[in-house]
Amino acid sequence: MNSQQNNLKQWLAAGMLVTASVFTACQSSSDYKSIDSDAPNGDATTMDSTQGNPVDESMNAGDNVSDRPVTNPDGSTNPDAIANKPNAASNKNGTAANRKGRASINMESMRGTKTTSAMRDADGIYSRADVMPMYPGGEDALQKFVEDNIEYPEQAIENGAEGDVRVVFTVDEKGRVTNIKATGDNNVEYGMKEEAVAVMNKMPAWTPGKVNGKSVKTRMTLPIVYRIEQ
Repeated sequence: MNSQQNNLKQWLAAGMLVTASVFTACQSSSDYKSIDSDAPNGDATTMDSTQGNPVDESMNAGDNVSDRPVTNPDGSTNPDAIANKPNAASNKNGTAANRKGRASINMESMRGTKTTSAMRDADGIYSRADVMPMYPGGEDALQKFVEDNIEYPEQAIENGAEGDVRVVFTVDEKGRVTNIKATGDNNVEYGMKEEAVAVMNKMPAWTPGKVNGKSVKTRMTLPIVYRIEQ
């Protein structure tokens, strides 16, 4: 009888232990579900298990953070918005670098006022001949020579220098260009006059001017216009 009572007590104790274990397990599961249900729906941010820091689960393991859009100061998320934004200083320098200068002849001014009689100064040089000197090929060829050969000084372009240069020279009896001098207004700087004179020294021989059918020395003026083109 005593043996049966002891066995019964053991069974009751074992049953109570199992019941307590099951109750504890159920309580833990309930707590877990309660915590999970408190999280906002659709929230992809959880806590990192090692650091306790928020982790964006929308990022894949292989994502490169540098490839993700960056929020710019203006509120945009275009990663190129800042990189492609023009820089005022570089834009200014770029504009200056893209400028081009052009030198040409003011033909109307070169023709000047025509007179009916030859005019000669004390040096025996005519400022007006019966037949004025002619550049080989005519006015178009002369214009092309100037435009093709004068190099607008880079420093003049950088400083926005423009102006008119008047090149005075003599075409002698053999058509040679001599006695070259250049004058200009106050804006003509940075070697613009010197460049005009250098190109004039490269000119081929002209057909000389004539008075009474005879070749004579004739003074000429070549108005060269320097202009910057955008």
